[in-house]
Amino acid sequence: MSVVVRVSAIALTLALFHVPNAQSAQTADEAASIETAGQGGPVGGVFDAVGGAAFHLGADLHEQLSYPFALAKHDRSKFLLGSAGIVALILTDRMTYEPMSQPSFVSEDRLVGPAQTLSNLGDTQNAIPLVIGFGAVGLITGSTREKQTSVMLAEALVTSGVWTSALKYLGGRERPREMHEAVADWTGPGGTFGDDGVGGGHASFPSGHATGIWAAATVLAHQYPAGHVVPIAAYGMATAISYSRMVVGAHFLSDVVVGGLIGYGCARQVIGAHGRAEEPSRIQLLYEPIGDQQRVGLSLAF
Repeated sequence: MSVVVRVSAIALTLALFHVPNAQSAQTADEAASIETAGQGGPVGGVFDAVGGAAFHLGADLHEQLSYPFALAKHDRSKFLLGSAGIVALILTDRMTYEPMSQPSFVSEDRLVGPAQTLSNLGDTQNAIPLVIGFGAVGLITGSTREKQTSVMLAEALVTSGVWTSALKYLGGRERPREMHEAVADWTGPGGTFGDDGVGGGHASFPSGHATGIWAAATVLAHQYPAGHVVPIAAYGMATAISYSRMVVGAHFLSDVVVGGLIGYGCARQVIGAHGRAEEPSRIQLLYEPIGDQQRVGLSLAF
């Protein structure tokens, strides 16, 4: 399934729960209040959980698009250093790909099976149940934290997916496993319709898997920081899935790094726009050591 289709599916999830406001103009504070209003019965609760995201998407995209230009204007050295780093990664992709995707200290093809499993797990469409699940928990328990998590996940995944899709279309870079020459071609928009072109949904740069998993991990790490368990697990999984995309021949190092930066950056912008609900989470991680054994589980408070 292409990145565009995945993003559209998440956006459709938002649209199904969105009720147009009667006012033609609405302030950011009024839009944000949708998340915490908590009135209107079960149907209104669903609107509270995800409807606010529709109001934020336009502002999110505008702020994210403005960031590189603002950085170039106000912190030119940081902008130039980051740009140089990305260019350096792209130029050295061919040298770094094989040592990283097929390390000499691991038996040949030993990583492929686990990497393919992780790669499938990291498909962006798998985040849709996560968005709906947190929204459902928030609706059932009345938890503002879980409602907010659902909205923030949706916004971060949709906006980061938009930028990833745009760059895939503009670049049209060949995937490592599809290369026929020493260097991957960049076919660009025109190549999409050509015989040798790479369609935007199948282009290598940047990695849609890395974008989605880093966006989700960043939101979850922010919303559930207690004990550092969720942040470590979320970022660890994001790193593993990003690396798996190199092992299966889908991406170069620069693809996953840039994809991860897009996901992380978009999620941080969304987090900045929402903050964190002060109400404790209704989802708690349980850990109980018993002798030589350890028990781990989840509890849901109603």
